[in-house]
Amino acid sequence: MADTAAGILPANLGPIELPPGFPPLAEVAGTLFLGYMLNWGLYGVLGAQVYLYYLAFTDEPLSRRLLVYGVFLLESIQVFMLTDSGFKTFGYGFGSVLALDSIGTIWFSVPLMSALIAWIVQSFYAYRILKLTSSKLPAISILFFSTVGLAGGIATAVIGERKKLFHLFVGHNMTLTTGIWNASHALCDVIIAGYMVFHLSRLNTEWKATKDTANRLIRLVVETGTLTATLAIINAVLSGLPKHPTYFQVSSAILGKLYSNSMLVMLNSRIKIGRIGNNDTAVHTSNLLQQHGNQGVAVRAYRIQEEALTRAMDEPESGFQKPLEPNRKLPGSVEVMMKQEQSVV
Repeated sequence: MADTAAGILPANLGPIELPPGFPPLAEVAGTLFLGYMLNWGLYGVLGAQVYLYYLAFTDEPLSRRLLVYGVFLLESIQVFMLTDSGFKTFGYGFGSVLALDSIGTIWFSVPLMSALIAWIVQSFYAYRILKLTSSKLPAISILFFSTVGLAGGIATAVIGERKKLFHLFVGHNMTLTTGIWNASHALCDVIIAGYMVFHLSRLNTEWKATKDTANRLIRLVVETGTLTATLAIINAVLSGLPKHPTYFQVSSAILGKLYSNSMLVMLNSRIKIGRIGNNDTAVHTSNLLQQHGNQGVAVRAYRIQEEALTRAMDEPESGFQKPLEPNRKLPGSVEVMMKQEQSVV
């Protein structure tokens, strides 16, 4: 059978001859297909997260908005490159063993771009921890191991680009570079979760809103950090299995999407969904305000420091009765507590 990337199956199709060391066809095709589908699914989740962020936080610092939209741009490039690879494999190359075995541009769209996205997200967390703790050691540790992971992803991409075919790509060198890439990023996730939980659990404040926020952040950090670290470890293990099955293609395809989604989940955790009432405690709401009929239901983005300031200036049982005076001087104790509130957000 003539076996080309754009192979057309002959009418008298006989047994397909596989190159030496080639995994079963169902395994190769199935893992590629699952990787493409899961990547698209997580891209849809990410798109919804970015849209909510766009509606809710129009007054965010420019640097943070550029970070969010830049990551979304990278994820968009990745998903479209993977779609192109999938169409070449299952469309133009339907029935072709060479099409299934060809790496194409996957060397760039998966290991390199996923490692780059993870590096960006973890660098963001390193910056947040630096601002939160005023300690350089955890931030430097995160940046160091994340950069090592990025180097491992780049090395994996270089091997893939040189080998051209998957059955030549798997081997000792790929296992080593993939292990460095994933293990380093998993270690970063553990460091991030550990420092965030340690610092937030020791936050000294009298305000219940701040305590609730700290507990919510601790839960989110542990959940997202555990998820990304677990997947990175699974990807490293699958890449080093004996006989080199292609299961790692599923976990590799979605690794970057998990990192970007975890970052957006953390940023969007400041959004609160509630009912408009007479005792609204929000001093400021963003553009995310949509009422539905007579139900009075609205979606609001609350700033934690604004909630805390309102509660400090008004009696808790009376709710928010009047707008704050813009030039009103705050007591010294409130200013100190406000600094704590701002460091959490």
